[in-house]
Amino acid sequence: MSLTLYYGLKTPDFLFSTFRQLWKKKTDFSSKSDLMNKVVIVTGGNRGIGKECVKDLVKRGATVIMACRNIEKGLRTKEEIEKVCGIFEKIEIIKIDLSSLKSVREFVEEFRKKYENLHILINNAGIIKADEYFTSEGNETFIASNYLGHFLLTNLLVDLLKKSAPSRVINVSSSYHYIVNDMTFNDFQLKNHWVKPTQLYRYGRSKAANVMFSKEFNDKYQENGITSFSCHPGVVKTELFDSYQWKSELMDYFFVKVASFWMKSADEGAKSILYCCLAPESEIIPGEYYDSTKLVQMSKLAKNKENRERLWEISSKLVNLA
Repeated sequence: MSLTLYYGLKTPDFLFSTFRQLWKKKTDFSSKSDLMNKVVIVTGGNRGIGKECVKDLVKRGATVIMACRNIEKGLRTKEEIEKVCGIFEKIEIIKIDLSSLKSVREFVEEFRKKYENLHILINNAGIIKADEYFTSEGNETFIASNYLGHFLLTNLLVDLLKKSAPSRVINVSSSYHYIVNDMTFNDFQLKNHWVKPTQLYRYGRSKAANVMFSKEFNDKYQENGITSFSCHPGVVKTELFDSYQWKSELMDYFFVKVASFWMKSADEGAKSILYCCLAPESEIIPGEYYDSTKLVQMSKLAKNKENRERLWEISSKLVNLA
């Protein structure tokens, strides 16, 4: 049976979000915001919605750091954007592998050599499939790549975000965060399950962590002028989506082939992120979860303050934050 359909029937919020996105491909948002002299980091900025965000932000005058795992692909994207936009010397590439906490620390060290401010941090990079269950550092791969790396990155840059206030942090999540109702804190690395959870579930769990982190981070730092938002860009047809081995389940493969006719372009998907970056303070609520540009309820798991504090505590220990 299709896991996508199973989770849809089991989780009404996930089902409603999916159908809303398939029904409405266009994202209603435009902004004339000027970002001249602003510094922005976009993780995973070399492809898909991350690439479209970089393109838009550069046009607004921002200096954008593309945090990429593959420098060669990053350089190709940089050259493409510069050629299309006719804007040069506004994009820099710094290597990062978010599945590696060591790599995240090296990225921050390199960034600090050149920049003293950070106005917007877009935690966009992520994986939807994994060949290995654990990273070389022993962390469950989806949690490491989609969440822990960004948790560490954001916390290591808090002082610069404070200095540059008002500043914003955007955590890209997914409607799949609704399918998870338990973070299994007692077995956070999912080592002791009789049956290993599916990749789709582990993906959803990492995205639930993003929403929880975003809300808790905002609670901690809004008074310092840093606001945080989580968002679902919609059902977007990107290289990342193509990379998932849907063919392992015939029903899932059929679902994706049919759904692809209604999927958003990367350009449309990026508008959800850009909305959280650029919307006026009077129009957007810090700490909340946005589905495209619409404020919607996050999962019950993410709403629970005790759950969020427990996640923060565990995450801080895993990444060795003082």
